[in-house]
Amino acid sequence: MTLHRTPPNASDTPAQRQGQCVAYGCPMWAEVKTGPDWTCCCHAFAPASAWQDITQRLNQRRQLLRTIHRALHVNPAEWKPDVAAGYMGKIGRPDLAPARITLTHLARDRFTGQTVEVQIERDERDHPQLWVARLLRTLVRECAEGAPEPAKPVATAAVPMPTAVRDLIPNFGGDGR
Repeated sequence: MTLHRTPPNASDTPAQRQGQCVAYGCPMWAEVKTGPDWTCCCHAFAPASAWQDITQRLNQRRQLLRTIHRALHVNPAEWKPDVAAGYMGKIGRPDLAPARITLTHLARDRFTGQTVEVQIERDERDHPQLWVARLLRTLVRECAEGAPEPAKPVATAAVPMPTAVRDLIPNFGGDGR
C-alpha cells in the first residue's frame, strides 16, 4: 500500500513559477486565494471557461503589465513622471500617462447625516501609487471584463478604385469606348 498519490508520469516541475497565477500561461503574479490555488486579480472571479481568453488578453498587453510591475517597485524619491509619460506613449498607450485625476467617493456629511459624493483632485505625477492603481484598473477592465482597448489612430489614405474594367484600359484611340 502506498500513501503517495502522485501519478508516476507527473512532472517534477510545477506548471507555473512560485508566486505566479495558477492559470496556465498567465504572466501575472498571484494575489487572490481561491480554494487551494492562488490566482491573479484578473482570473480570480472569472469562470474557469474564460481563463484562456483572459490569459490571451494579458499576454497581448504584456508591455503594460511590465510597466505596472516596474512602477510597483519604483522608489518614490526616484519617480520621474515625464519618463513614465514618454514610455506610455512609446508603447502606444498615451491615454495612460500620469495625469491630473479626480477621485470620487461617498462620504457621510456630519451636519446633515446624508451620504454625499466627495470629489478630490490629485496629480498622479506627485503620487505614483495613484498612477499604478489606475493602470491596474485598466488592465483588469480590458482583460477580465473584456472591455475593448481604446482605438489607436491609424493614418490611412484613400485609394481611388476603378468602377469598371474599361477604366483600367487607357483610351488611346479617342473613339470614346
